[in-house]
Amino acid sequence: MTPTTDIDSISVRAQAARSLVCLLVVLVHVVNTAVNAGIRIEDNSLYVYFMDLFLPIRMPLFACLAGFVYAYKPMTLSDWRSFAGKKILRLGLPLVVASSVTFASLVAIARLTGAQYGIDARPDLLSFWRVYIYPLHHLWFLQALLGVIAVVMVLEAFHTLSNFRRWLVVFVLSLVAFATSPLAGVAIFSLRDVSFLLPFFLLGLAANRFQAMVLAPKTMRAVGCIFVTTAILHAIGISVGHMEFDRTALLAAVLGFSTVLCILRWMPTTQPFIWLGSYSYSIYLYHFPVIAFFAYAAEKLGLRSTPIFVLLSLVLGVLLPIALEAATRNNQTARLLLLGQYRKPQTAAMGNRHIEFA
Repeated sequence: MTPTTDIDSISVRAQAARSLVCLLVVLVHVVNTAVNAGIRIEDNSLYVYFMDLFLPIRMPLFACLAGFVYAYKPMTLSDWRSFAGKKILRLGLPLVVASSVTFASLVAIARLTGAQYGIDARPDLLSFWRVYIYPLHHLWFLQALLGVIAVVMVLEAFHTLSNFRRWLVVFVLSLVAFATSPLAGVAIFSLRDVSFLLPFFLLGLAANRFQAMVLAPKTMRAVGCIFVTTAILHAIGISVGHMEFDRTALLAAVLGFSTVLCILRWMPTTQPFIWLGSYSYSIYLYHFPVIAFFAYAAEKLGLRSTPIFVLLSLVLGVLLPIALEAATRNNQTARLLLLGQYRKPQTAAMGNRHIEFA
C-alpha cells in the first residue's frame, strides 16, 4: 500500500502500532501468569526487564491511538446522542461481555487449582457484580477510556479543541491532572485512571487534527532526541534493579509522550503489522482467559520450559481471539455482543477498520 498523503501514511503507522501494543499487553500477562504454570521467573530475568522497559509505553500508546482514531469521527453538537450511543455499543457492551468471560474463566481456574490469579475481587460467583463496577485486570483501560471520551465530549461541546491554541491550553491542564491524580482513590469505573489516559488521548487527537503542528519535522527532531535520552535513562534505571514503577513520574511521563509521537511518525508499516493491528480489539478483550487456561494446561502437562511457555502463550493469546472474531464475522448478534460491531467490518486492504476501535 502506498499512501497518497502524509496523514494516510500516519494512519497506516497507527494501525501498525496497534499490533505492537497488543503484543506488549499480551506478553505482560503471559509473564505474570507463568507462575501459575509452575514456572519461576526471577525478578532480574530478561522477561521482567523487557516488561519493565515498556511500562511507560504500553497503555499510553493505546490511549494515544484511541485519540488518533477518535479524530476521524469526532463528536459534534448535532450528533452527540448518536455518538454516545455508538461508543456505548462499541466500548461498553464488549466491556460487559469480556468482563463476564474473564471473571468466569478466573472462577473456573480457581475452582480447578485453588489459585487466585491476581483478581481484585474474590473469584467466586457471589462477587460477580464487582467486575462491572470495579477494574478487572486489563479491562480497566476500557472503563477509563469511556471516562476519557465523556470528558472529551464536554470539551468538544465548548469548542475547546477546535484549534491548536485551545487544544494546547486543555493539554496543559490535563498534564496538571495527570501529575496530581485528583481521583487517585476512586476505583469505581476506573475513574482514578481517567487523568492518566487523558493527556495521551489528547496527544493522539492532536497528531491527527493538528498534524502540521504536532508532527512537524523540527518538532519531531526534538522529540526524537528526548525519546533517545529518556529511553536510555529508563533502561539504565531498571537495570539497576527491579523497582516500583511510578507511571506519573517525570521520566516515565516524558518517555511515554515522546515514544508515542515517535511511533506515529516512524513506526514501520509492514503488512503483517497492519493485518495484526486490525484485530487488536479482539486480542485485547479476550486474550487473558486463553492465557489463563493455557497456564493451567501447561502445569498439568508438566511444561517447565520458560521460553516455550512464553512463546506458546503469546501465539495462542493472539491467534485464538483472531479466530473468535473471524468466526463471528457473519453473525451480527455475536459481533455486536463480543466486539460492539453493529455492522460487518470491511475486509479489503485496510479499508476503514482502523476507525472502529474508539
